Amino acid sequence: MTNLNLKGKWTLSSKDIKNKKANIPGDVFSALYQNKVIEDPYYGDNENKVQWVSKEDWIYKRSFKIDKHILSKKFIFINLEEVDTFSEIRINNKVVGKTKNIFCRYRFDIKKFLKLGENKITFLFHSPEKISKREEAKQPFPIPSSSNSLDPNTNLIRKVQCHSGWDWGISLNVSGIYGDISIVATDHPRIEHFYVNQKHTKNNCEIELVAELYSWEEVTAVVQFIWNGEIIEVKTKFHKGVNIIATKVSVKNPELWWPQGYGNQHLYNAEVIVGDSNKNIKVGLRTLELIHKRKKDRYDTKDNRFYFKVNGVSIFSKGANWIPVDAMPERQTDDVYKDLLSSAKKANMNMIRVWGGGQYEKEIFYDLCDEYGLLVWQDLMFACHLYPSTKEFIANVNEEVQYQVKRLKNRACLALWCGDNEIIGALGWYKESIENNKLYTANYDRLNQELRKSVEENDSSRTFWTSSPCAGPNDFSHENVHHLGDSHYWNVWHSGKPFEDYHTVKPLFCSEFGYQSFLSIEGVKTYASKDQWNVTSPIMEHHQKHGSGNSNIVNMFSKYFRQPNGFENFLYLSQVQQSLAIKTAVEYWRHNQPNCMGALYWQLNDLWPVASWSSIEYGGKWKQLNHHARRFFAPVAISTCKNEKNDIEVWVTSEQLEDLKLKLDLCVWNYSSNKGKKIKISSSIGKNCSKKLATFKESELTSNPDDSFIYLELTAKGKSVSFTHFNDYFFVPFKRTNFPDAKIKIRSYEKQGSWCVELLTNKPAHFVYINLNGVKGEFSDNSFTLMPGVKKVIIFESSQKISKNNFEKNLQIKHLRDTY
Repeated sequence: MTNLNLKGKWTLSSKDIKNKKANIPGDVFSALYQNKVIEDPYYGDNENKVQWVSKEDWIYKRSFKIDKHILSKKFIFINLEEVDTFSEIRINNKVVGKTKNIFCRYRFDIKKFLKLGENKITFLFHSPEKISKREEAKQPFPIPSSSNSLDPNTNLIRKVQCHSGWDWGISLNVSGIYGDISIVATDHPRIEHFYVNQKHTKNNCEIELVAELYSWEEVTAVVQFIWNGEIIEVKTKFHKGVNIIATKVSVKNPELWWPQGYGNQHLYNAEVIVGDSNKNIKVGLRTLELIHKRKKDRYDTKDNRFYFKVNGVSIFSKGANWIPVDAMPERQTDDVYKDLLSSAKKANMNMIRVWGGGQYEKEIFYDLCDEYGLLVWQDLMFACHLYPSTKEFIANVNEEVQYQVKRLKNRACLALWCGDNEIIGALGWYKESIENNKLYTANYDRLNQELRKSVEENDSSRTFWTSSPCAGPNDFSHENVHHLGDSHYWNVWHSGKPFEDYHTVKPLFCSEFGYQSFLSIEGVKTYASKDQWNVTSPIMEHHQKHGSGNSNIVNMFSKYFRQPNGFENFLYLSQVQQSLAIKTAVEYWRHNQPNCMGALYWQLNDLWPVASWSSIEYGGKWKQLNHHARRFFAPVAISTCKNEKNDIEVWVTSEQLEDLKLKLDLCVWNYSSNKGKKIKISSSIGKNCSKKLATFKESELTSNPDDSFIYLELTAKGKSVSFTHFNDYFFVPFKRTNFPDAKIKIRSYEKQGSWCVELLTNKPAHFVYINLNGVKGEFSDNSFTLMPGVKKVIIFESSQKISKNNFEKNLQIKHLRDTY
C-alpha cells in the first residue's frame, strides 16, 4: 500500500478573495484570520463582522505528483476522514465525489482521474447556510429550531449543531477539511473497520477479532490477526464488496480495564493485516452494563435505579459534560485534548458526557479516555432542535451512525449510546409541536427508532438510551422525572432558586446541572480592552450568550455574598459562587447513593472565551470549580448538609473496594476568639458506599452562628490505601458571616524543578486563591480554606521556565474577605 498524504499547504479562494494560503487540516475562518482578511473572531464583537464568511462558497486547491509506482497499483482511492460539510471534489477538473455529512467518512475511487506527474485537486465548499435554506423548502412541515442558533435551519443538515451558535457559543459556521486526507494505492482489499467483541466467564475472556474488508474483485488472500503478540492467519476467498472476517482467541485470567478510582486501565494490543495494509487498536477487557430498574408505578421510587456496573462493581459516575474544544477546528490540537482530559482526570472524574450538539470526537479523545479511565456517555449528534424524519434525512443519518458506531465500539471507555440531548423536552418548547403534538411526536419517534435500530444492529454490547433526560425507553413524557432514568436539573440556574434547592431533588442520575461564572482577568483580557471591564459593558455582554446570564450571576450574589469591590474581585467571586453551587449538589447526591448514582455537571470546557458554566476556561486555565471538583469528587470525601429537622449531618463517601477505618477531627472555630473547639470521631466505612457519621443540632456546636464555622479533617485508612480530606461548613450565608481580615504570609522557593508556595495565616482565610499572572501552569490546590498556624505548601507545575524574580513578581493571592 502506498499512501500519499495531502495534508499541508493549500490555497483558499472565493468569488472575491483569491489564492490565500491555507492549512489542511484546517477551516476557512482560521485561514482568513491567518491571512489578515478578517480580525480575530474571538475579540470584542468581531463575531458580528465575520458572519459573511459562512454565506460564501469557498474553494480549496493544491497540486500533487503521481509517479509510476502509484499508477501501477490496481486500486487507488482518496480517504476523507472528516469533511465539513457540503463539498464537491474534483481531480484534474473532473468530479470524483461529493460530501454532505461531516460525521461520515468518504472514500472515492480515483484511479481513472489520475495522470502521471502533476495533478490538481479542488474542493468546492457550498455555503452551509445556503444549503440549509434549500433543505427548509423540502420539508413536508416546519421543523423548528432553538433560538440559540443564528442559522434557523442548521437542524436540517448533518453538521456540528453548535457551529451556528449556542447559549455559550460563538457563531462561526465553518467549512473545512479535518482529519486524514490521503490518496491510497493498493493491490489488496482495504480495511474498513476492525473491532473486538468480548465475552466474559469466570477467569476467562473469549475474544472475537472482527475485520470488515472491502474488495474490488473476487480474490483469495490471507488475513492476519495479531492479539497481544499471538498471530492467527485466516485464508479467505473475498467477494466483491464488503467482507467480514473473524477469528477467536481465549484470554485466561485477563487483566481488566477499570474506570479511574476503581483499578488500572490495562489495554491489550490487537492488529489486523491484509496484503500491504494494517490497522492497530488497543482493547480494554471489561464487562459494562447499564442497570435501569423502574417500578410500574412511576411514583413508587424506592427501588428505581439508573447506574453503570463495570466488572460487577456499581459505579457512581462523577464528571462533566463535554463540548467541542474550539470553534475553529484547526485549533483542535492533540495538546488541547490532553490538557483538558488530564484536567478531568486530576479532578477525580470517571465519566465524560459527549454532548449531542457537538461532534463525535477525534481518536485522540477516546485514546485518552481509555488511558485515563474516563467512561464516555456518547450522545448521537442531535440536540435541542427538532429534526426531520424524511427518507433522505434518515438514510443520511443511518450512514453516519453506522460508521461512528463501528469506529468507536472498540473503546473500553464507551459506556452508552444516547439518542439525543433534550429533544423529548423540546417537543414541548416550540409553538408548532405544542399545537400539533401528535404529528411532531410521531416524527421524533420515527427518527429515534431508526437511530436505535442502527446502533443496536452494529453494537449489541451497549445500551441505546432514548434521549437525555429520559424516564425510560420510548417514554416520551415531557416531564424531567428525577426518580426515573436520567435527569437534568436547571432550577437553580434558570429560575434563581437558592443552592439549597439541590437538596430537594434526589435524582437517580443527574446528567446535566450547572451554574455560570466569568473567566479570570487573564481570560477577559483576551477579548476586552480595559474600558470594557464592566459586567454590563457591550463587550462583556457580547461574551455572555445566555440571555439573562450576567444578571443571574449578580442576583445570586445578593443571596449569599457581600457585593465585591472592583472588577477583578467581581470575576473572582463569580467563580467562588459557581463552585459553591456545584459543590452543594454533588456532595448531597453522593450521600444519596445507591439511590443516586451519577452527577455530571455542565460543563467541563469552552470553545471560545465566554462567560459560561465551564470549570476550565478557554485556553485551559482552571476556574476555581475544577479545583473544588478535585475535592468533592475525591475517592473518599467528608461533607455536611442540613436535614429536614435543620440538624447538621456529617457524611463520608468512599468508592474504595475495601473497608476503611476513619478518624474525623471536627473543629468548631470562633472568629472573634480565633480559637476552635475540637470533636473527635472514630468510625469505619464499608466498600463503595456512603455513611452518616454524626448528627448535631446547631445549638450543640455554637451559640454564635454568624461568628463561627466548622472545619473538618478526615483520615481514612485501609489495607492498601490511605486518604486525607478536608471540608468546611458555614452556619449562615457568607454575607452574614463575620470573616476576619486574615493576613497570609507567603514564601516561595524552587524544589526539584517545581515551584513551591508556602502559606501561613494568622486567622482563617476562605476560598484562598493563588494566581501566577501571565504564566500558564497548574497549582496542586486552590480556592481552599487556610487555617491559622498550619503551613500549607502548594506546588506549581509551570509549562514554561520562570525565574524566581518573575515568579514572585507575578504571584497573586486573595481570599473572600479581600473582596469587600
